Amino acid sequence: LGFDPEQILTVPIQTDYLKTNHETVRRELEAIPGVLSVSISGNQPGGSDWGIPALAEGFTDESMPTLRVMAIDAGFLKTFGMKILSGRSFDNEHVFDSVAYLINEEAVWQLGWTDPINKTMSMTAVGRQAGPIIGVVKDFHFRSMHEKIGPMVFYMPPVSWYTQYSIKIDASHTQQIIKSIEQKWTILDPDRPFAFSFFDEGYNLL
Repeated sequence: LGFDPEQILTVPIQTDYLKTNHETVRRELEAIPGVLSVSISGNQPGGSDWGIPALAEGFTDESMPTLRVMAIDAGFLKTFGMKILSGRSFDNEHVFDSVAYLINEEAVWQLGWTDPINKTMSMTAVGRQAGPIIGVVKDFHFRSMHEKIGPMVFYMPPVSWYTQYSIKIDASHTQQIIKSIEQKWTILDPDRPFAFSFFDEGYNLL
């Protein structure tokens, strides 16, 4: 697959508080014993790829390959066990990462670049001007094992675009960890019932 789909809970976001305060929510959840990593994103492997046109330096709209788009936070690659092959991942300590991009190996190949780091890309359709590419992500199967790996771009969107949390948990004491997450979640979002699914169960159906 190119990533680790096991033991990840997908929790839909049902209130703006969970978007605008996602760093606080992440810290609260990661303090729970057995919670290994928490991230927030607009999509996940196997889901929508947004269909936002991207334009890399040196290309025209006509010559630019179509890239799948993932809207993620700085913790997403860790949560899903995805690997950086060159450069680095997003980091909340780097304020300009909000305008930066990651691309996968297949995108590097289709763009014909030997070293993509610090080349630029833009998504003017959603108001994103040219920003640097800071890292290359190891290829993984976005849709399923049955589909050819395609070129991808990753970016950190406005918080309003986030739709779900991904929570990586330890394989031991799964039910107790989920119960602890639910208890914390009902404090963070008291007006709605806690709902989740196991990411791998949905992905494996593709």
